[in-house]
Amino acid sequence: MQKKLFFLLLIISPFFANSQDFTDKDLKRMRPILKRSNLKIDNFNHEAIFSVQAVNKPGIKEMMDYSLFLAGFNVLDNQDSNPIQLSDNLNQRKVPVYRVSIKIGETVPAVSRCHEGALFFSARIIDTSNSGLLVGTFTFSSTILSFVACEQDLTNTLAYELKRQSH
Repeated sequence: MQKKLFFLLLIISPFFANSQDFTDKDLKRMRPILKRSNLKIDNFNHEAIFSVQAVNKPGIKEMMDYSLFLAGFNVLDNQDSNPIQLSDNLNQRKVPVYRVSIKIGETVPAVSRCHEGALFFSARIIDTSNSGLLVGTFTFSSTILSFVACEQDLTNTLAYELKRQSH
């Protein structure tokens, strides 16, 4: 009877776990990216609201939104809004708004779970509620011969590192 109860609890427990977190597979995929990336953060407020702006790649905004949300951050869907204007409205409530501006470099076909991989990825984190102050940068760079990263893994790595640095 105790064995059955133990196995039942073992099976059910993942459903009660915190759903906003990265899986072990996600973390494993982040390791090679972390080796080839650099994150610099100053004056970072983990309670900020994030607004994502993808510069040159369709779909990357949605990936970054998802990654930030998965890391437990507040994400503003502002496709039709101006982040500076939204920041002015939210500033009355003393909530900083960070704009994450993303640029992806050359992509190449990849023989993996993603159809193409990135050789370069950069993100700038700008505090729009504080005169556009740059509070963080993240860069990833690689070569086709060493490592090609899936775009979702890059956005997950950035969000994960922001979460780690904010505590």
